[in-house]
Amino acid sequence: MAWTIKLAFAVLLTSLTGSIVLLVWHFIGKGLEWLGYPDIRYSLLKLVLVFFVLPICYLIFTGIAQVWPEWDGGVLFLQTPVLLRGCSIFCAVWFAGIGILGSWYLLLLAMLRKRYQGKTMECSEEEIKEFLSVREMLGIPPGQVEVWRSYGIVVSGFTGIMHPTVMLPVEKYSGEDLRTIFVHELIHYKQRDIWIKHAVTIILIFHFFNPVVWWLHFSIRRWSEHACDRKACEYTGGMDPYFDTITEMVTDVGTVKAYFTVQQVEDEHQLLERVAHMKKFIGFQKKSPVAAAVVCGVLAAVSSVTVCAASAGMAGQYRNFYQVSVVEEAENMDITELEEFEEAPGTGASIEEEGELQETARSGAMFTWTVSGNVLRKTPEFDAKAGGSINVTVVGPADKYVNVGIIEPDGTKRYVREKGDIYHKFALDQTGKYRVFVENKNAGAVDVEGSYIVR
Repeated sequence: MAWTIKLAFAVLLTSLTGSIVLLVWHFIGKGLEWLGYPDIRYSLLKLVLVFFVLPICYLIFTGIAQVWPEWDGGVLFLQTPVLLRGCSIFCAVWFAGIGILGSWYLLLLAMLRKRYQGKTMECSEEEIKEFLSVREMLGIPPGQVEVWRSYGIVVSGFTGIMHPTVMLPVEKYSGEDLRTIFVHELIHYKQRDIWIKHAVTIILIFHFFNPVVWWLHFSIRRWSEHACDRKACEYTGGMDPYFDTITEMVTDVGTVKAYFTVQQVEDEHQLLERVAHMKKFIGFQKKSPVAAAVVCGVLAAVSSVTVCAASAGMAGQYRNFYQVSVVEEAENMDITELEEFEEAPGTGASIEEEGELQETARSGAMFTWTVSGNVLRKTPEFDAKAGGSINVTVVGPADKYVNVGIIEPDGTKRYVREKGDIYHKFALDQTGKYRVFVENKNAGAVDVEGSYIVR
């Protein structure tokens, strides 16, 4: 179960990285907005999605730990029973949350499909002619997006990942209203809003534990409409006629369309908020791009430094958790008073095999082994000094005893015998090459996971 530590750390670090970038870029985006770039916040929000998908900092940190193990105290991803249990619980909850929200996502998709299935019909010649005119005006090549009429909707919308489609309700619209509808929906198509909505919903499923991602999900929906409104007004004669048309269509479209389609308006409250936002930029003059470039440079620098600092802090917290859990395990084992045994060189009857280490650092390592019956599996040699110690942690079978110990430079074996979670600190009185071992004197094989760190 050592993989649970890596998975938990990767998920949490990626979520932290995305959250920091989102918050920093959100506030800097507000400044750029007032510099004359009203759509910049939506562009930054879309870019932030990458940081919630790619575990950039996790990959950097694992690379650093390999090249320079001392930077985190040499304990990054080393395990203790406490850390294993905590990360295993997190992973179990995480998988359960993904399962529940993933099922919810698929259910909504099925509901959306059912809403349109068998309820579509061809549009009139007038509607198709207007649609083709707007499509050509916006520079959209033929065949990329279609238009249909549906009995299953009450307000027009844009839907479809594989087959992008503008859907009209059965209600008849006048020429200007129809033009406004097509301009609005096809701008959503050009902005790739339907794909962005699905992407942020999937990110929400994987980062459901992070309240910042819920805010991101809401913000994407909100700012996609603001960006669309501003562009649409340029093609429909201004703000007043554009919102006059939309006001006539106000209705509550429900959860399904809000998540997986884009449409003129979801409800009256949202419409009022969009109108207020547009009014802020009436007569607003776009300023020099030099100012935007400077702010973007500051954005990149501030977010990079902040992310690195927070990520390093998270690695430091892992080191603290490791130290605390080691102390806790030591205290627990002191209560049970594990007895330490010793065997002289050459007196063991088990077959000795060298096991592979999953991850090696200069001061410690971790391993996951299957140890056959009457076999002693040992690590490769490593250096340790007299006066120091080797702290060994092993998670073994709950119903079978195993020997966990060290092999000293002179070949002497020192070990404790226990089942389940095992922790022991071996004090050293020799300088030289040591090994850590797990010995299984049972008839059948056992699976063990463990780590050691040299002090």
